[in-house]
Amino acid sequence: MTAVVHELADFKPTDVHCQTLGESLFDRTRMQWAGYTFIDTGDVVFKAYWCKYLKNYLADPEGAADRERYSLMLLVHEAMHVRGERNEQKTECQAIQRHYRTALLLGVPERLARLHSVKNYREQYPRHPYYSAACKPDSEWDEKLSDSTWNFL
Repeated sequence: MTAVVHELADFKPTDVHCQTLGESLFDRTRMQWAGYTFIDTGDVVFKAYWCKYLKNYLADPEGAADRERYSLMLLVHEAMHVRGERNEQKTECQAIQRHYRTALLLGVPERLARLHSVKNYREQYPRHPYYSAACKPDSEWDEKLSDSTWNFL
């Protein structure tokens, strides 16, 4: 995961750490979050169960449940923080655009990478707390990436 986050974060230094169950239970710094990034150091921390969801997703993307599919989005989101973005809505929008790319980098078959990235954008993102109407193709936040999720809408 560290290598993928490093690449997504424009090769900025990073270290992705999956907490143990004990670390997750006793982590008082950001107890309510699934994961978080120390932007100044590039360190990314995921709660134990979210790492498990991501590993389950990668092991069987075809049979993955919503939570397992969403764990990939969390990884991409934190990678955007490693890049230096602090605004949560912009971070989520940058992550949406890179969801497809990330799935491919992690070995998800192309058909499923496309399907899951579009499904996330259309179905999950509009209900997300970081939703912004500014996050759409041909908007100010559209980075015009050659492999953007939005190419498949």
